[in-house]
Formats: sequence, structure tokens, C-alpha cells
Amino acid sequence: MTCPKRVLQFLIVAALLAALYSCAPAPVTPADTPEQSEAQADEARDAGERTRAAELYDAAAQAYEEAADRNRASIAAARSWLATGERDAATTALARVEPEQLDDEGRAHFSLARAQLALARERPELAASLLDALAAPPTGEEADYHRLRADAAAALDDPLTAVEQRVALEAYLQTPSEREENRNTIWQALASVPAPALQEIEPEEDAYGGWIRLAQIARSHRLEPDRLEEAVAEWEETYPDHPAGDRQATELITRFHERVRRPEHIALLLPLSGDFRDAGRAVRDGILSAYFAGGTQRPEITVHDTAGDAEQAREALAAAREAGSDAVIGPLTRDAVRAVAEANDAPPTLALNALDEATAGDHMVFFPLSPEAEARQAALHAQRSGWNSVVVLAPRTGWGERVQKAFQDAFEEIDGTILQVEAYDTDEADFSGPIREVLNLRVSSQRHQELTRTLGQQLEYQPRRRQDVDAIFLAAFPEAGRLLRPQLEYHHAQDVPVLSTSHVYGGNPRPEEDRDLDGLYFVDGPWLVDASTGTPEALARERLAEQLGEVMSREARLVALGIDAYRIFPYLQILEEHPEERLDGLTGGLRLNSDRVVERDLVTARFIRGRPVLQQPATEGGDDTNTEEGD
Repeated sequence: MTCPKRVLQFLIVAALLAALYSCAPAPVTPADTPEQSEAQADEARDAGERTRAAELYDAAAQAYEEAADRNRASIAAARSWLATGERDAATTALARVEPEQLDDEGRAHFSLARAQLALARERPELAASLLDALAAPPTGEEADYHRLRADAAAALDDPLTAVEQRVALEAYLQTPSEREENRNTIWQALASVPAPALQEIEPEEDAYGGWIRLAQIARSHRLEPDRLEEAVAEWEETYPDHPAGDRQATELITRFHERVRRPEHIALLLPLSGDFRDAGRAVRDGILSAYFAGGTQRPEITVHDTAGDAEQAREALAAAREAGSDAVIGPLTRDAVRAVAEANDAPPTLALNALDEATAGDHMVFFPLSPEAEARQAALHAQRSGWNSVVVLAPRTGWGERVQKAFQDAFEEIDGTILQVEAYDTDEADFSGPIREVLNLRVSSQRHQELTRTLGQQLEYQPRRRQDVDAIFLAAFPEAGRLLRPQLEYHHAQDVPVLSTSHVYGGNPRPEEDRDLDGLYFVDGPWLVDASTGTPEALARERLAEQLGEVMSREARLVALGIDAYRIFPYLQILEEHPEERLDGLTGGLRLNSDRVVERDLVTARFIRGRPVLQQPATEGGDDTNTEEGD
């Protein structure tokens, strides 16, 4: 007998519903007593059923009569909710806690839960404060305590404290995979420590000291493979059985000694004639300086003039191929770079500029000294220094607009506020107009005039600048900067920090001329502010100043670019395969992004008595500290 159509449809729906309900998790039903609910919650937590554990802890907390029991279950509920990412539920659970009813151990667990919630809500300062206040981690919570302290330090851009806490965490990790992940995190944190700060440390012969010393070796000798192998062998003798010996030390040798790809014949495609000849010659001199400082393993080098022209760049590339070149450094100008990028049969090429459009083949890597990238790093420095509200002064030029936009976009992306932007004319010497506008002094003057008219008498008047500004971002070259900085002080901004890119500094100390820049912060490559570490003696600034003379005086930054380009070329494949790696170059900490562009991590300097002085990075959002005293 055949079932009617409606009956068949009903049976199908019923079967589907039965299957659905059989797969759904059973709702949490509180046990007969809160003690039983808490015990079930412990079992669920240990089994990895975090949501079920959190719900059972909540149920127990609401059923307990004694405050001590309610507090214990509420703290456990909050920790379980945080493990599932439910911040609001964790906040509700912690709100039930009665702090005055907690003993010492309970207060420690409560602080740990509050710190975890603060981190989840992106408040690392509060998390660090709560954890610092603990005399010792709660019993049984040592792993979470050290992990939270490390995470808070990392969020506050304090990698050395993060490393210290993760070294302490190692003793409480249970599985090999947890220990391996922790060691990788330590190594990545050490890679982010500015080279000058890292090299200042005198490592002791303990686990933390071993990590520091290995990082120092890596940063100093990665571009010297033979010395690297010797230094690692010495490290292994000093730190036998160190956790980093299992992988990090071995990989250091493998990556930076055995996997280095040294070209046999490098062609330099540079503008040695035409409008860009001075820049091209400075880069060439930097490359050749690195070449002669590089020991006995040297490739053949041929130099080809592109004159900054696309057609001549194509001809130079053809000549390089015909000569058997297996690597190219250059071109330098954008049109010439575009011409080489469009070539189908070019050897691996490190171009010294970038393209806006993505037209390059896999043979191209780009290494630009980008003003926009520097502006973005200046924005990051402002944010780390606690300067949340900034005004901008930039020249009324295409360059000024690009730098201003890059700074503004980056600063607003990290929740900074741009209060006002004003442009100035570079052919002027008096910048009072844009300065008065950006500091709202014109508004102050207008208020004074209105009061004078209203009262019918002359009033004493002291102009008052806006009070909501934390810092001024100034896009300027040295000549304009030397005029703008004192004029800002004259217009009552003497107590407002001023921040710029490297363009405000000529690249060589001129204390008499640059005294007008005193107090101004700027980002730059470490070699330019005498903060480079691990640089061969043959490439010291003083040595090159003697050898290159006027070139170093005029174009030190491009000389540094040439040195870095030559030294990192053999490591480009390593940087591509391991984007977490960073090489300490003269122009900055160098790493390769997914667009095959070499990015530079810059340092911050400040003019003191007319000379640039390295600033140690802020670690908790405060102002930077000088490495030497000013007036």
C-alpha cells in the first residue's frame, strides 16, 4: 500500500528533525548542588569543553550561599568565558565577585582574571599593572601568569620583557609542541628588539642570557657567514643544553651560511649621467665600498649607465645579459625600474625604487627609500609615545601631499586623531600664516579683537595656542626645517613635540646649522645617526667620509642604500621564505613583505646641540629617553 503524499512529507520532516536534535549538544542542566555543578565544570574544562564549563561555573556561582564559594566559581566562570572569546559574559561573571571577601590566594586569582580580561579588551597597560602588583603567581597558575605578562609586554612594544617572561614560562609547559611554539615566539620577539638596545645588554650565563647572546650573534654576523659559524660554536660551548640549541642555533647556520645564494656576476644599472648622476654615483660608490669590504668571495661587477631613462635602461639590461650577468642591482629612477620590470628575461633584480602598479615579474625585488614609508613609521612612533592628537605642517608640493597623506592614513588607522593639516610654501621664509592657522592662534586673535570692540577699550593680550594638540608632524627638508622649528617656538609651541622624517636631516652632522632643529624628533636609518651595530670597520662612517669625500657629505643616505643593496642580495631568497627574519642594515632593519618590497624598520633620533642623538624606544606609551643628556 502506498503512503499518501502528505504522510510521506511528514515522515521525512520528522526524520530530519530527529537527526538534527540527536546531533545538537545537550543543554546545560545544573546539578542538584552547586558543588556538583562546579565539579562537572572542572571535568568539562579539563576535557576542553570551555563553553559548557563556563555555563556550569556560572550556575554554581549563582547557587552558592557562601561568598567565598561564589567568588571562586565566578572567577573560574570568567576565565572559561574568556577562553571562548566571550568578553561580555566574563565581565558579568567578574562583576559578581566580592573583593572584600577574598583571601590572598583569591585576590591573586581575581587579579589574574582581570588582567586576562584587560588584554582581551586591548588594555595592556591595565593588564601589566594588575600583574605587576602580584607578589607571586597564584598556585597552579604559573603558566598563565607568565604567558599573560609576556602578552602584555608584547602589546606594549616591550619585547625584552616579553622574552624574559617566556623564558620563565618554559618550565611550566607540558608538551614538546608547547615548548617549541614558545621558543619560536621568543626568537621572533628578539628579532623586533632594536639592534642598539640588544647590543647594550651584557648577557649572563643563564637561559635568558643565552637567548640574548644568540640574538646578538645573529644580528651582528648574519651577513658574515664564516664568522657566524664560529660565533655559534662559541655560544654552544658557553650555553650547553640551552633550549635554543635544539633548533634556533642550527637554523641560524642553515639559513645564513648554507643557503646563501651568492651571484657570480652582478650588473649595476645606475644613472651615471643626466639629471640623476649624483644620486647614481653615490649608490655606485656605496656598492663598491661594500664590495671591497666583503672579503675574498667577491662576484664580478660591471657598471651600466641608464641615464635615468627607460630606453637606456633596456639597453643596459641587454648588455648585462650579454655579459653573462646573473644578478642586477638597480635601476634607481622609476621609469628605468618600470622598463626592467616589464622585461621577460631579466636575471634576479634588486631595483632601488618602487612602482605604484603591480607589473613586475618574479625576478624583481624592490628596495626604495620611500618617504611615505618613513611617514608611516613616524605615525607609529607618535602613537607609541602617547601623542594621540596631532597637527600636520607639510609643504605645498606633490612630495608634501604624499608624505602628509601617508602619515595621516597610518595615524588614523591606529586610532590617532589629526586635528588639522596646513600647507606652507617652500619659497617663503616667513611661515607665520600656516603656523598660526594650525595652532589656532588666529582664532585667539579674533576673540581678542571682538572683546576689544565690545568693551571699547584696549586689553592686555597674550596669544593662546590650542591646548588639544599632543605633537606636530612636520614634513620638511633641512632648509625649511631650520626656519620652521624656531618659528613654532616663537608662536608658543615650545612645549609641543615636533616629529619629522629623515628628510629634515641632511645625513651628516652640521651642529652649527642644525642647532635651530634642537628638540625635534625624526626617524632615520641607524647608520645615519651613528647607531648602527655589527657594521664592518671598513664601512664605518668616518672611514667612508675619508674615502668618498664630497659624496658622503652630500649623499650619505644613498651611499648607505648602495651598501645595503649589495650586502642583502645573497639573502633575498631567505627573506622571502622567512618573512619574520630581519637583517640589520645601515638604512634600517630590513625585511621583505609579500609584495616583494624591502621594508625598513627605522630608529628615532632627536636633535641635541645640533647633532642627532639616538632615542631609546618608549616601552609603555611614554616619551622617549635620550641616550645622552641635552642642555
